[in-house]
Amino acid sequence: EWYANLQEVTAELEARGARCRPVLLDIEEIKQYCREQGVPNNGAARASLAARRAQQDIW
Repeated sequence: EWYANLQEVTAELEARGARCRPVLLDIEEIKQYCREQGVPNNGAARASLAARRAQQDIW
């Protein structure tokens, strides 16, 4: 189910002109991020971390 959602969102973003690429996250990195941010380990937190990582990789 999550993979189907990923494909759907990716297609929507690319249709709007965004470039998408996968970002691999390590479980320990996710846990640390959630602790530091004081947020639960859920899809929103992982998406936020992935977005940050993608931004860092660009620069």
